[in-house]
Amino acid sequence: MSDTMLTQDYPHADRWRNETRFLTPPAVEEEPGWPSGIGDSPLSSLRDAPTAHAVVRGSRLFVSFTRRQPVWLESVVRGLVGLMVLPSDWDSYGACPVEPAAAETSINVLGRVMAESTPSPQIVPTVTGGVQLEWHLGGVDLEIAIRPSGDAHVLFEDLGSGEEWEGWLPDFVSEVRKVLAQLATP
Repeated sequence: MSDTMLTQDYPHADRWRNETRFLTPPAVEEEPGWPSGIGDSPLSSLRDAPTAHAVVRGSRLFVSFTRRQPVWLESVVRGLVGLMVLPSDWDSYGACPVEPAAAETSINVLGRVMAESTPSPQIVPTVTGGVQLEWHLGGVDLEIAIRPSGDAHVLFEDLGSGEEWEGWLPDFVSEVRKVLAQLATP
């Protein structure tokens, strides 16, 4: 199955700029040698074929999807690009800009755990240069914190049942998929 690719430009220079350009409608292009997996990333232990995969090269965020484009993908890409243009000290307390590895990993994680109909997460920058993906629906709180290095930590709490767990994402992939599948069910 061949990959198709959505590209998203974001300004990348010594300083992030507050301009972003989205290719509307999303451009689909083929790129020779597109990686078939996520290689040596911290998530390489997630073995299932992804719905979406991302990589930042220069000033472009490339997103590949192997089936039809998931409903949530465009809003997630827009949200991540919006975070990637945040300058240093974006919170006026010394916050770091979002690292490209965190944006890549965010899409790679979502491509492995979300169904096409899963609600899009809230996407929040962290002060260390990471990204936090959050769902707070129906008494369920699920948060995936992506560190600047690309490592992913998950936190879950069901306020109704009292169930809670947390740890590194590769250890909780099936649990995260189950929670997200339940959130996708009306």
